[in-house]
Amino acid sequence: MTVLEPKKSISDQLKDYNATKDNISGVKKQNGQYKEFDVEKAKKQDLEKEARKAQDRKKSCLLFCIGFLFILPWSINYCLHNRSKDKVARVLAKVSLGLFGIFATLFVICLTCLIVYLTGFNDPNRA
Repeated sequence: MTVLEPKKSISDQLKDYNATKDNISGVKKQNGQYKEFDVEKAKKQDLEKEARKAQDRKKSCLLFCIGFLFILPWSINYCLHNRSKDKVARVLAKVSLGLFGIFATLFVICLTCLIVYLTGFNDPNRA
């Protein structure tokens, strides 16, 4: 029994054809000229890029979650992953910056109210 694969669209077939045509056995078209390159080295570089992206995503998720306990990791997350090549890490970094701003503002407001309350600014017995 064979499994039928879905039929590829013409644009997908064209992309596949161009990919195989331009990357035939270690030959790459660059600036109108064909140059040799190491296929294994290219594959290794692609795997390293993907590993870096996955590592950025994990670190960004961890800092984002820890930010709910302490707000400082949110700012660190933004600094580390704002220009990451991984889209999820970049989005989490931007959301972390927003949450850091909101919670830092609320913290300052609450701290100000607490100081005013403790100093007795609204004390009716004050002369």
